[in-house]
Amino acid sequence: VLKKFNQSLSTYIPESEISKLNKSGSLVFQNPVFYPVLLASKKVHLATKGAFDPTIGPLINAYGFGPDKASKILNQYVIDSLLHFVGFSKINFNPSLITIPNGTYLDLSAVAKGYAVDLITNYLKSKNIENAMVEIGGEVRTFGTNDRGETWRIGIQDPLIDPEEYQPPFAVVNLKDRSIATSGNYRNFYRIEDKTYAHIIDPRTGKMSKKNILSASVFAPNCMLADAYATAFMVLGVEASMEILKVNDRLDALLIFQGEEGPEHIITDGV
Repeated sequence: VLKKFNQSLSTYIPESEISKLNKSGSLVFQNPVFYPVLLASKKVHLATKGAFDPTIGPLINAYGFGPDKASKILNQYVIDSLLHFVGFSKINFNPSLITIPNGTYLDLSAVAKGYAVDLITNYLKSKNIENAMVEIGGEVRTFGTNDRGETWRIGIQDPLIDPEEYQPPFAVVNLKDRSIATSGNYRNFYRIEDKTYAHIIDPRTGKMSKKNILSASVFAPNCMLADAYATAFMVLGVEASMEILKVNDRLDALLIFQGEEGPEHIITDGV
């Protein structure tokens, strides 16, 4: 399942479907996994007013968070030139075909791990597995119970503790027939001249997000949506994220942010 997934959606594989699309500008789908992730991405893009946008690829690559890993600091002129190629409305797709303009680069990494978790979950259920926890890169989905017959308990990482060191979780949550995905600035970053540059980029401005939010853990019926909204919430910040959570009863979240006297958090009622 994962090999087929990567052959469709991994930008790190030169012959994957998404790599071919980014090179040629059009693609006839060969794998059924591509179209559903586009539909979900469009839904979250609209709900977040552009804070989630998988056409952010040119900026991701230019900053050095793409396959080539060449860390760079971009000036405003470069950012403005790249923004011409960013915008989900620039792509056209239907169940069999997708086209993108020349220069646009589709990158679904902000939703791919969560989507892979869903595909594995569906595969296990098709084999009559009744109880499981599926985790890929920190994105989690559970169904049934653990080996003690209890609801699965999942730890959420403290965003202020070095991930290379042992760390107690910031929180432990019960996860029953639901998904959780966490996005933060503590895993994917680089340093230049003693300054830290994180991978959260606002696709609307092309700049690295400077919100005070440290991490966003989103709970949703499936992990693809949880993953996408977690990324969007890091771009939006706490207040705008809470506005979305108030009107979408399928979502819950734990948002950790930097307060005036240290880290604080907000947790919605459904967690």
